[in-house]
Parts: sequence; C-alpha cells; structure tokens
Amino acid sequence: MGTYIPHREGIVQTIVRESLTRYQAYANPPQVTIDRLEQFAGCADWSKGVARIRCEDCGHSYFRPFSCKVFHLCPSCDQKRTLLYAEYLADDLLLDLPHRQFVFTIPKILRPYFKTDKRLFGEVSRLIFSLLSEFFSLAAGQELLCACVVSYQSFGEFARFHPHWHVLVLEGGFTRYDRFVYLPIGADEGLLKVWQAAMLSLFLREELIDQARVNMLKDWKHSGFSIESETRLFSDTVIWTASPKGFQARVNMLKDWKHSGFSIESETRLFSKADREALGQYVVRGATCAERIQYDQDSDTVIWTASPKGFYKGKSETFKGFEFVDQLAAHLPPRRVQLVRRYGVYAGKVRKQWQERPGIYRLAPEGWQKGHPSQSQIVQAKPPEALCVKEAVQVPDGWSKLRKQSWARLLQKVYEVDPFVCPKCHGTMSVVAIIEDPKELAKIINWAKQQNREPPVTVCARSPPVRALVSV
Repeated sequence: MGTYIPHREGIVQTIVRESLTRYQAYANPPQVTIDRLEQFAGCADWSKGVARIRCEDCGHSYFRPFSCKVFHLCPSCDQKRTLLYAEYLADDLLLDLPHRQFVFTIPKILRPYFKTDKRLFGEVSRLIFSLLSEFFSLAAGQELLCACVVSYQSFGEFARFHPHWHVLVLEGGFTRYDRFVYLPIGADEGLLKVWQAAMLSLFLREELIDQARVNMLKDWKHSGFSIESETRLFSDTVIWTASPKGFQARVNMLKDWKHSGFSIESETRLFSKADREALGQYVVRGATCAERIQYDQDSDTVIWTASPKGFYKGKSETFKGFEFVDQLAAHLPPRRVQLVRRYGVYAGKVRKQWQERPGIYRLAPEGWQKGHPSQSQIVQAKPPEALCVKEAVQVPDGWSKLRKQSWARLLQKVYEVDPFVCPKCHGTMSVVAIIEDPKELAKIINWAKQQNREPPVTVCARSPPVRALVSV
C-alpha cells in the first residue's frame, strides 16, 4: 500500500463543521454560501479523493488528499493563493521602481452598501485610479501614464465588516516618450477632499443616497465623545483620573476635532522586490488567521486574539460558533468577482505593449521578460549603460503557469520540505495515480485507520508578513 499521512482538521474547519447547522437557522444564508461552507468543511477529506505519490527508485509512497479551494475562507488554501499572487506581483507585474501603498477608507454610514451591491467594488477601484492619475499628473505638470494595483478588502480586525482599499501605486508615471517621472509624494489634504467629494458623487449618481445625506456627510462633525451604558458592575471599581497637565490644550483640541469618516494613508513605501512581495501577501490575505483563534467545543465558544501590533495590541473578542461563521461568511465574495484589479501601465492591454516600449521594457520584472521575449529591434539593441538592468535569472519556460500549479514548490518555500524527494532514498517521487472511486477510497481509509502514525503539522494561514517596510 503506501504511507498514510492523515489530515488533522484545522481549527477554523472544526468551527464551521460544528456550527453550520446553527448558522443556517440563525442567518438563513443563500444556498451558494452553504455550499461553499460545506465544501470548506470537507477540505482534505480522504473520502473525496486522494493522489498517490511514489518514489521511482525504492517504491516508497504516500497519499495526499485534495484541497477545497475555497479561497477567502480556508486558511490553508488561501495561504497558497496569497503566496502565489504575491510572487506574481513581484516577478511578473510590478516594475523595478519605487512604489507606495495608499489605503482608502470610508465612513461607517456608507459601508453597508458594499454588502448588497457588489458592483461598487469595481466602480470605486476605477475611481481611485482616476484620482491618483490626476494627482500625479498635476504634481508633474504634464499628463502621465500611471500604474496601480487596487485590492479591495471587506474585513478589519476580528473579521468585522470594514470595506477599504489597499493600493500599490507606482511613485510617478511615464510620459508619452516612455521617460519615467519620479514623484515620491504621498496623500495630502487636497487629495483627501477630492476622495470624499468623488465618493459622495458616486453614491449620489448611483441613487444610493440623496442630496440631504450628502450635505450631512460633508458637514459632519464628530467630537469623538460617546456614551455607552450596557455594562453593569456589581463589585468595587477603580476610577482612573486624568492628569491635569496640558488638560485645557487637550480639551480645545477635542472640541475642534472634525473627522469626515474618509481617510487616506500613504506612509508605507516599497523599494525592493522583497518589499513588494511581502506587501503583496498582506493586501490579498484572507480574513482569518488560525494561529490566533481558540475554540472550546463544549461551550461552543470562539476566542479570537488580535495581532500583538496595531491598535488592538493583543486584545481578544469572544463569539459563539455560529456567530463566528456568520462573521466569516460576510466576507465571501460572489463567484467570478475580482477583488484585485490592475490599472494604467499594469493593465493587461497595456502590458502587451511593454516589449514595444523600450523605456518600460527595460524596467519590466525578470519573470515577465522571460515569458515575453521582445520582438522589437529597438528593444533588442543594447541600451545605454545607465539604463542597463541586471542579467535576468534563468527560469523555466512557462514560469507563470508552473507557479500557479506547483503546490510542491510552495511547500519548499514555506516549510522547507520537498514532497517530491523520497525521505528514504532521496530519489525522485511523482504522482502515479488520482483515486476518486468511492470503493477504492473506502479501502484506503479502512487500511489507514489501522495505521498508528503521528499526524503532520497542521497547515494554517500565517499572520501578515512581518517585514521592515520603509515609512515616511
């Protein structure tokens, strides 16, 4: 037979499986959502099919179950998607030039519209690119061909519904003569006001809000003060008293505080391929991180601990199992809806012309140059010494396609284990069979139950990449 490698169910998978029935009664979700949750609950289920991998030299073999491929929900499958897309950004798309991350947010009163109207994802993405193109063109004093990758995320900490946009922006743009104009500038008060006005105009044009609501949002002033009275205390309480030092100055600041609910952050800058790949993982990550979730099955309690960095700094929040599933299900995008879009120089139609535009082609990433050899005599000619790029690393033909299919290469990258190297003789292993017949699978499972082997380490989604990015 072969070596049985059992699958140890992940914690998020356990919660979904145990709470799916209560979630259906609680939220009454559409059937498509239930189907995707059930598909995720069966991730790496041996009864749904396995692949047999055998050594060509000594005959040693093992079985590998199929994954669910429910991205944005399954921590394991989503990790694969995240790593692949980050590699695609760094190797095949982003030019070898400085980039900056912009983060666009909107007030809470506008967020619910994105739950019901999925068209808004694309509308807002195009709007952001239009604003940034005008922003850099005005700064340069001439029209520029800019570039950005817009990633929509619907979640914040604890998977709360918080739609916002991560934008990887090229710091500058190209003139019509392919000369790059470097503009290391971030968001200012003017761009923020334009962002607010453009979003309100979009919602007004789509007839989602009326003019009265627009006027209210434009004049909205929030002091930051609020009163909550739900928590009752029946024991002694310690009352904290603020220091009077600088008290009046703080009071005056709070009285004059005005916040529209719109914001733009642009402090993170990216100068290297490693930085671009690290941030690429962050902007396309999933909503969950299994490493920070605990589950008590007896009490049906989920404890979610926040990241040790950031605003919440390790605080936790408690859910019932069905509430946790409801939180996650809200972030499942509709099928065939693109949450990551490319514009300007990075748009598909423009990228086809890179090899005909020497100024851009010389800055193209190594993977793209290898997969798209230039047919232009101008480009093939040796460029000036100042514009020469380093020699491209030799990569296999069909690099992009191979990367999208190579789970083995990802295991090497993340866990430093090559699944196609025999652990006994170090020979070459290969897939020799795909087994989906229920009868044959039942035989394999019955045999596997008789084996007393230790399960492998659970594959779970990692935390956002910790890399020292440059901030200004």
